[in-house]
Formats: sequence, C-alpha cells, structure tokens
Amino acid sequence: MFLPRSFLPLVKLTRFWTDYFFLTDTPYPSLYKEAFRRAVYDSDDEESGNQDAHHGSDDSDEEDLSGQSLDHEELENLDDPSDDEDSHNQDDTSNHESSTEPPDNHGQDEENHSSSSSSSPQRSRSPLLSYNLVFSFNRDVDPTDDTFNLSISLDPNLSYIPLTFCAPNAYDVTIAHDDQAHWHPFVLKWDELEVVSKAVSITFATGKDGRPAEGRNEAETEMHDMYKHPGLPLLFLYRFAPICQGDDVEKIVGMLVKAYQKVLGEAVKDRDLQKLVERVDCRKRGFRWFREGENWWIGKGEDAETAGGVYTYRSREAVKDRKWMNEEWNVLVEEARAVVQGVVGGGGDGEKEDEYRELGKRFAPREQHGLNVWLALREKDRPMPPRAGRYFGLTLDGVLRILDMGRATSSGGSSCIINGRSVSTSDHMSITIYGDLARGKTVIKQMLWWLRAPMATTLRDGSSYGELPLNLADETEDKPDDIYLGICVPDILPDCSWLVGHTLPDSLRTTLESKEVLGETGEVTRPTADGWLTVTTADGGEVGFNFSRFDDEKLQGTGAIALRRVTAQASALLHRLMEASGAVLTPVRLVAKPLSEKVMEISWPPHRIVDAETIHGILSAGAFDLWKKAEGEADVGDDADSDGEASTPQWI
Repeated sequence: MFLPRSFLPLVKLTRFWTDYFFLTDTPYPSLYKEAFRRAVYDSDDEESGNQDAHHGSDDSDEEDLSGQSLDHEELENLDDPSDDEDSHNQDDTSNHESSTEPPDNHGQDEENHSSSSSSSPQRSRSPLLSYNLVFSFNRDVDPTDDTFNLSISLDPNLSYIPLTFCAPNAYDVTIAHDDQAHWHPFVLKWDELEVVSKAVSITFATGKDGRPAEGRNEAETEMHDMYKHPGLPLLFLYRFAPICQGDDVEKIVGMLVKAYQKVLGEAVKDRDLQKLVERVDCRKRGFRWFREGENWWIGKGEDAETAGGVYTYRSREAVKDRKWMNEEWNVLVEEARAVVQGVVGGGGDGEKEDEYRELGKRFAPREQHGLNVWLALREKDRPMPPRAGRYFGLTLDGVLRILDMGRATSSGGSSCIINGRSVSTSDHMSITIYGDLARGKTVIKQMLWWLRAPMATTLRDGSSYGELPLNLADETEDKPDDIYLGICVPDILPDCSWLVGHTLPDSLRTTLESKEVLGETGEVTRPTADGWLTVTTADGGEVGFNFSRFDDEKLQGTGAIALRRVTAQASALLHRLMEASGAVLTPVRLVAKPLSEKVMEISWPPHRIVDAETIHGILSAGAFDLWKKAEGEADVGDDADSDGEASTPQWI
C-alpha cells in the first residue's frame, strides 16, 4: 500500500472515494479525511528519505494501472471532480442535490439488468490515472515469493473501482467492480474477508511486507495500529462483502463498528456508524451464500435451485463453469488461514468476541422498508406546478435524513400524449424508511399535505409496486405527533445552470442567531450533537432548526424545521429569518420576499409571498388544514398583474 508522507493527496482521493461509495447518509467525506489524517505518515518527518511508503508490493514508484508514474506533486494537484462538468457528481433532474453519490440501488432488479449476472471475472482495465491500494499477505519474509493480495484502484472521478485478486505466479484478475453503469460488487463472504484482513494485519505487523517491524517511526507505528484487525484493510474491502441471510450479523457489525471507532475515533457519531453498517445489509433483498462442493456462490432466495441472480462474478453459473477461479480463490483463503493460525492472537487485538457482540447488538441494522410515492400532476382539483415531484423529493429527502429515518430520490414518472406532445402525468419518488415504518409514513403524509398533493397520489411497495393504504383526506390516519417543514435558500446549481437547487449556506445559522432575527423576544440554544438548534420566544413559542448538510464541502441540501409550539412571536421570528436570508419554506412554498431574478427565470414551483401574520395563521392551523382548503386552488390565478404576479394570494 502506498502512503505519501504528505496526506493531502490521500485526503483528496479519499474524498472522491467516499463521495461515490458511502451513500450520503452521513458526512462521509469529512469522516474519511479524518481517518486518513490519523492513518498516513507525518508530512513533517523528512528524515527517513523516501517520499512514499510502500506496503505489500515490490514497486518503488507510485503508478497507475496503465504504468504511468504518479509523482507526489501530481497527486497534490489532482483536480476536484466537483469542478469537472463530466464528473459523476454533476447534478441533473434527479433528486441528488444533497448527495454526490448515486442512489442506493445495488442489487435491485438484478435479473432485469442488460448484462448477465453470471459474467466471468474481467481483466483489469486502466483508467487514465489511478491510485492502487494493495493488501497483501504471505508466510515468508521475502515479499516477492508466494505473495497473495487483494487490491483496489481509485481514479479521480471514481468512475470505475475494481477489486483485483493476485496469487503467486499468476496475473491480476478483477473479481468485482463498482461503477455507475453496471456494478458487480458482491463477491466476498464475511468469514473470508475477516481472515484476509487478519492475514494482512499479521504480514504488516511482522515486517513480511518488505518493511521491517524494527525501527519504525512514530507515524509508522500509528499506521500499524490502524492495520490491526479490525482496521483499515477491513474498511477498504468490506464494500465488496454484503451482509447476507445466514451470516453472523452481530459479529460482523461489531467488527465493522470496532474498525471505524479505531480509525476515526471521536470523529464518528453513533448514527453515522449505524448507517455505515446498514449500507451493506442485503438480507432484506434475500442475499444468501450457497455451497457447491468445495466452492461458494451468492444468489438471492432460500433455495439454491430457484435462487435469483445478483450483481456478481461469483454466481452459480460462474462457479460451475469455472469462470470463477475456484481453486485459486480457495488457495488464497487457505493461505490466509495458515497465516492467521501461525500467530497467537489472530493478528488483531485478541479475539474480543464478547465486545464484538455487544457492539453488534447496539448497532444492529434497522429493517429497511422500500416505498414509492407516485405524485399525480394533472388532477383538476389540485394541479401541481412544474418540477413539483423533484421539489417534493428534495424536501422529503432532507427531512428524512436529518431525522435519521431514511432517504428519498426521484425515480422517474409517467406521461401521455396530449395534442401530439408528451405531457407528464405523475412524478415518482423512491423512498427508504429505516426502522419504524409507521412513523416514516406519517412524515411522508405530512409533507404531501404541505404540498397540497392531489387525492390521486399513491403510496406503493418499493418491490412489487402494489398500492398501499394512503388516504390524504383522513386526518386521523397516520396522524403525526410532530410537525416538520423543510427550509432552504434556492439558488442555481453550479454545474447545472438550468436547475434551481436547494442550498444551506453557512449564513443561515449566523442569520438565525443575529440580533436582527432574534430581536428582543427570541433566544437560541447551542446545537445538539445531531445539529438541532432550539429557538424560544417570550410568549412560549419554540421552534427547532437543523441546517445540517451531508457533504460539508457542498452547499446543496434541505434543512428541517420542527414546529414545537407555534406562537405569534415564533412565527414573526421565522418570517424575519426568511426575509433576511432569502430562505423559503418547503414543500409549502412560502417566501417572505420575491425570489431572485435568476431563480425566477428557471422552471420552478411558484411560491407565495406572505407576511408574518399570514405565516402564523398557516403554521398554527397545520398541514392538514392547508391541504383541505387547497382544493381547486391555482398557483397563479387570472388576477395576475402585468408582471405575472397574482394579487391575492401573491404567487411568484
């Protein structure tokens, strides 16, 4: 493994990695920058000579897969993919603004994918520029003999991330990969990953990677601690190891949590750990390992004969037809076991089975519920404005994430031909609820009320698309205990000049805490660990604000407001915040002043300008009251003035 003495290159590469893989539920780029800050060598240490440290390979230079040398200065100057118009981070009409990663759809509709899931492993293909992380192990001191390794390669945009397998006297073979087109990441059993991670740790600890254990400096010793199982090898490789039915989930979760806590320390929060674990939990999708003689393959279902396919090169067909390297892989796993069995303690901090299981219980993956909302757009009683589905989806996603309840992304829509042209008839949102499904449904229903959604809007099962109970006219069914709204500052997206985005600038919090907004009646508390600020007013009002972004380096996101006690002073304070910052309330579409000209030039739902008294009336009455009164209401009526703004109510 190559480790530049200055950790800035790794920090940049790590951000690219985490932008793509770790799917947005936490500030992953920040977490992994901290991980590498702790793990890489001290940039001030100039005494040991070489600029790069080398683990598990016999090359002395840093190279990409195509053989192009990558020196230290070039690593320092790697471009930020967010500045690249062709980057995977470029936004489009889908609901990705608070996230730079693709939706969490690994393994969905595997059978319908254009390519067979039984494809054979592929030879490594060479990105223009890449960074190799090699995890090797062997029983001999000479690292050039009998070395086994698994490696991953990262290119600047993380457009293609392969897992490569190498055995002695054999060429490298890509056995899994992740990309944004046709990913095949599912290939490692957890018992295999565990023993390989231990073997890598032992090899590194004993100096059999070619770098003697004696005489290591302080930074190298710290890296050794990061390598101890469970540690960095496990964290980099577990993306290829789904948690399947029949796995020892408590132990797996405990190992993962222990590894993250070791590498990240206090930089990682419990809720972040929870989501990092849930990212690879594929039990709900039916993933299971099956045995075929001495070999294992992965499928979906209870029975080997009827199991469905998943995105893998280790399918039943591949194992039976020897497209998967059965013997070579089994030798690698047995060699890893031999390395581990030859060392007391198994290459880690000791076999802390009880500790793993306690952590496994504490961070047990929550059940995931897949839902779809189909928002009707052209109902006569409640016609929806342009971009309504995307606007609603961005709000719901922001609120669910802040509440640690789930995710929402745009997932298409339906249309029909009217007067010879295609007209959208519905927008679809794909939603994942973690844990309490009933509570998740109440938040969804509340957001639909604020949007004034048509009765024809439906809630569906995320797998079968069968319709689920949803009666917007019934106030008592799914009635929420808490009242939430979204808040954001609309702006044009930096890479998409044709789209209005939801942003959360840092100035929102400073404006909220200013004397201009708090006035003489308001007080604000310091934020909680989860980012909630509480504002109270002299007349007993209380409102919670959360402006958390899920990528600290990007402004995109929708914040959340919790209406705990709505009073006249609390409503007036909220109105002052909206007026001073240009913030809007979503999905209710309320503003305190006209939107900027650049926003109004783009297709976006119209917003109603309200004063403090009006906003108090709307918020104190609640979401259902607003929905009930909205039947037949048009966003911009016939009474619009010459500037296109309606007089009562005023929509812009």
